Amino acid sequence: MPLAALVAATTAEQANERRVPGLLCAGIGIGCIVGTLVEPVTRRPGSWGRGVGAAIALNVVAGAALTAAGLRYASRRSRFGPQHS
Repeated sequence: MPLAALVAATTAEQANERRVPGLLCAGIGIGCIVGTLVEPVTRRPGSWGRGVGAAIALNVVAGAALTAAGLRYASRRSRFGPQHS
């Protein structure tokens, strides 16, 4: 996923499709959430210590924030069309 973010950042200037970085960030955020939810430790809350519970919660919240920010960025780009410098 970090590689995908790097590719988006380095190709954003060259791409005509300015929504790509936002959609990629949203995809990474969704991937973080799904990845956390499919982990076996996530499905066994009785085995969590405070640190594990906090890490799971923070990862889901960070993934949701990344998803929301990416979708917000992509929707602004689609509404106003391509940005010209």
